[in-house]
Amino acid sequence: MTPLYDSAAVREVERAAFARRPSFALMRDAGAAVAAEAAKMIARKRAKALAIAGPGNNGGDALVAAALLKKRGWGIDVVLCADKNKLPPDAAKALQQWRGSVVILGDFLRAPGDGYDIAIDGLLGIGVNRPLGGEYSKLAKLINAAPFPVLSIDAPSGINADTGGGDECIFAARTVTFFADKIGLRTGKGRAAAGEVVVCDLDEKMTLPPRGMLHNSLEDFNFARLRRRADGHKGDYGTVFVIGGNEGMLGALALASRACVRLGAGKVFAMPLAKNAPACDFIAPEVMWRKFGNVKAAADVVAVGVGLGVNAEAKKTMKKALSPPLPLVIDADAINLLAADEALKREVKKRKAPTIITPHPAEAARLLKCETSKVQNDRIAAATTLAKQTNAITVLKGAGTIVSSPSGEWTICAAGNPGLAQAGSGDVLTGMIAALLAQTKDATFSARAGVYLHATAADELSR
Repeated sequence: MTPLYDSAAVREVERAAFARRPSFALMRDAGAAVAAEAAKMIARKRAKALAIAGPGNNGGDALVAAALLKKRGWGIDVVLCADKNKLPPDAAKALQQWRGSVVILGDFLRAPGDGYDIAIDGLLGIGVNRPLGGEYSKLAKLINAAPFPVLSIDAPSGINADTGGGDECIFAARTVTFFADKIGLRTGKGRAAAGEVVVCDLDEKMTLPPRGMLHNSLEDFNFARLRRRADGHKGDYGTVFVIGGNEGMLGALALASRACVRLGAGKVFAMPLAKNAPACDFIAPEVMWRKFGNVKAAADVVAVGVGLGVNAEAKKTMKKALSPPLPLVIDADAINLLAADEALKREVKKRKAPTIITPHPAEAARLLKCETSKVQNDRIAAATTLAKQTNAITVLKGAGTIVSSPSGEWTICAAGNPGLAQAGSGDVLTGMIAALLAQTKDATFSARAGVYLHATAADELSR
C-alpha cells in the first residue's frame, strides 16, 4: 500500500525542509527530477521540448528542468505564462538563470511552435486549485490536441491535487510529484489526467499521517485466509442469496451469481423477481435458481439489487432483504430504492450486521441529493459522507474506486481500466464481494479485496 497525502501535509514538509536548506536548492532538485523523467520518456540524445512555466514555483521547476535539458543538447522553447515581475523569488531566480529565449503565452498562442517531442507542464501546481480560463484554457486545448506526450510537474494543471476534481485540465502521459503521492492523482479525473505517477521525495520524509491508502498490489491483501482445509466442505464457505433479476434484467442476476460461484462461495442461490426466469443457468449450473419467498435454507450473506427494478414488488423484496441480521451487499436498483425512500435508508443505518453499498457516481449522487459532478469533484468526501450516513462500508465505483468505512478510513484502488465501463461490470463486482464475505465474514477485507481483484482481472484481460 502507498500512503496518500493532501497538499496541507506536503506544505508542512516543505516548511521543515526550508528550515534546513535553501528553498532554491529544493527547486534545483525538483527541476533535476523533472529533467530526468523527460529524458526517460524521450530516450534520445537530442530532442525538442516545450517548457511551460506558470506564475508559481511550478514554473520555476520547469525552468530549471529546461536549463538542464538544454545542457544535454536538447532544443528547448520556454513559454512564460506569467508576469515575470510578479514571480515568487525562487521562480524569478530560475528565470534569471535560464540561458535562452522566452516566449510570452499570448505570442505563443498566436504562433505555436512545432516539432516538439514532449511538453513539460509547469503551469499550475498543487497550491492552485482554480479552474483554467482565458489564455490558460486555450493553452490546455492546444497541448491536449498535440501529438506529443506531456510531463506534468506535481499535478496536471487544472486538477485539484486534494480531490482529483477539475473541469478543464492538461492531460499528461506522466506526472512527477514531489515529497509524497497525492490523493487527487489517484481518483476521478485526476487519475485520467495524471497518467503514470512517479513520486520523488527529494530526500524529505512526511511528518503528518496520511489521509488514506492506495492499494496497488495483490500483496496488500492476506489471500492466505482463503486457503481451504483438506477436510473442508461446501458448508464451510458460505451460502449466498443473490436477489434481483426483474423483467428484462435477468442477465444482471446471472452475472452476479456466476461471479459469486467463481470466487468460491460454497453455495449460491439466484433469486429472480422476473416471472419468466429460467430454472437453471446452463453456463453456471451449480447456481441454484429459486424464488425468494420459497427458499427455506439459511443464508450467510445476502446480495440485493442486481437488476432488481424499482417497482412495488422490488421495494417489498428490498425490505425483506434488509430484515435478517445477515451481512448484506446492496447494489444497483437497491441503492436507487434507498435514495427514493428515507425510511429504507434509516433501516440500513440501524442494521447491526455488516452492510456494504456499491454505488457508481450517479447512484451516489441520488443518495446524497446532489449532482453527479459534485460527487466526481470530491470523490473522497462523497464516499466518506455516504459511509457515515448509511453506517455501511461504501464502495464508490469509478476511476480510482474508493472504499470507505463509517469511521472515515478509506482506501483507493490503483488497478482497473476503462474496459470496465460497460453494463454488467458492477454486477460481477457485487458477486465477488458477496463471495468473499461468505468465506471470511470480514466486510472491510471483502470490499477492498473484491474491488482490487475485479480491477486486476480487468487489467489482465486488457493486456
